[in-house]
Amino acid sequence: IPIVTFYLLRDWDKIIKHFFFILPSNAKTTIADLSNRIDRVLSEFFRGQLAVMSCLVVIYSVGLFLVGLELWFLAASIAGAFSFIPYVGIIVGVLFSLLGAIIQMADQTIYVGIILVFLIGQGIESIILSPLLVGNRVGLHPVTIIFAVMAGGELFGFFGVLAAIPVAAVGSVLIKHFFEYAESKN
Repeated sequence: IPIVTFYLLRDWDKIIKHFFFILPSNAKTTIADLSNRIDRVLSEFFRGQLAVMSCLVVIYSVGLFLVGLELWFLAASIAGAFSFIPYVGIIVGVLFSLLGAIIQMADQTIYVGIILVFLIGQGIESIILSPLLVGNRVGLHPVTIIFAVMAGGELFGFFGVLAAIPVAAVGSVLIKHFFEYAESKN
């Protein structure tokens, strides 16, 4: 996936230029408008996801520092970087933090503190950060996001969960366009 993404991004302008040449002339403006809307929504999704990751790094950093983990910033950064993958960020963060606590030969109470930090961070992320920083940016209601993630996971497993919100955002743009088109014909 990273290799294909690299080549697509590298040659994106050429691909669009050739694709646009193939389109019927009466559909070019509509497709260009839809492409621009979809691009804006997906850009907002990725900006929102980056904001959530940054907030989680701060939350995890403060929490791990307060519980006494010496590798607090490294553990928080790794957990925040992986947080765009559902559940992987918290699992990697907890495991790395627990490993750090074992290496520093910390008191037994630090283990409970580490787990609490990540549970609190996960709760804040799922209840406040994601709906606020991602859902509002892409124009999706929190319930829509929940159903999209559940449906994506059920239909396509792990990759469905990853792609659920961007696909729902693109679907939302297309549905809004359909209703605008239908309204203009009436």
